[in-house]
Amino acid sequence: MHPPVTEIGLGALATQKGESVHLWPVPDFERWWYAMEERFVTPVGRKLLYAVCDAEEHLLQQRPNLSHRWYRRKNSMIKELANRRTVMGWGRFDHNTEMLHQPAHSLVDSGSALAHREHLQTIRFNMTWQQHNEGAISLSFQPKLESMASVGQPQTRMWSCDGFRNDLEGSLDVEFSPRNVGFFVNEHRHFLLPTSVLTYLFGALLSVEGQTASGPPGLVVQGVAPEESTLFSIIAGAAFDAVMASHRLVFFDSVIELQGVLRAHLHRLGFGGVEVERFHDCNNITLRVTGEHTPLVVGWTYALIRMGSGGRLEGLVSRCDGHWELKIQSEKVSFTTA
Repeated sequence: MHPPVTEIGLGALATQKGESVHLWPVPDFERWWYAMEERFVTPVGRKLLYAVCDAEEHLLQQRPNLSHRWYRRKNSMIKELANRRTVMGWGRFDHNTEMLHQPAHSLVDSGSALAHREHLQTIRFNMTWQQHNEGAISLSFQPKLESMASVGQPQTRMWSCDGFRNDLEGSLDVEFSPRNVGFFVNEHRHFLLPTSVLTYLFGALLSVEGQTASGPPGLVVQGVAPEESTLFSIIAGAAFDAVMASHRLVFFDSVIELQGVLRAHLHRLGFGGVEVERFHDCNNITLRVTGEHTPLVVGWTYALIRMGSGGRLEGLVSRCDGHWELKIQSEKVSFTTA
């Protein structure tokens, strides 16, 4: 299978049409989203679904080849939308039966299906769904009376820094194995998620009450805007939990081996760029972090380091000029006498 993405920089991926994306292993996304939901008192599943829908609709608005002026027949547009689902690794959506088959993730697939249905019909819908099993979801669409207003541009968070290295542009050194629906990498199903989905999602989660600022253990964060500090900790903590629960086989004893770990478990997923600025030993490392979704990169990287070092660590992440710095060292233990 021809790789559906190319590498446009360190830890940055894009489709052949130039859309910035993450390459998510399905088990990792499920673990991360479960950890995110645990940190909110109220249900937030709909926030993810509508973030996917908004991101997909915004893209459809920007693509001339997917406009109604371009396609005079609905069947032609349905075929083009089906091709997009194939490229992204999502499940197959049958517009006649309103069934989703073999979804990569129920909320991601349902949100994208809602966007595609509204784009085809040019009206808004209320959508409900019923998941019969892991491989089949039935959707139901009820028309709304409101007009089809355009989706606005997502607002980038203040923690974002996109100063990635662009000297690595080229094909991604990952072998994609296509199946009847979706594609696999290393025997695990993967799918592509536009980076704008998380931008919409994090913007929506800022206003959700009942947030629990449960960040990675031993990690101190400095330089985050006060209104974003709790959400930063939530995202980083969920990323940390997802990696630790994955039981990855991670080991490094040199800067070269650490770079290999970051390449295999972070950069190839397109989450962001992490460069080793200083490596004293496995328990004393300074890293340079860039990317749109900094807390995701920080939590993910911090977990990889803790897994690979095998020691008790603590960290400090702080804002620098155009990037973030993550310093990791051995945990300080204080002894007191009675």
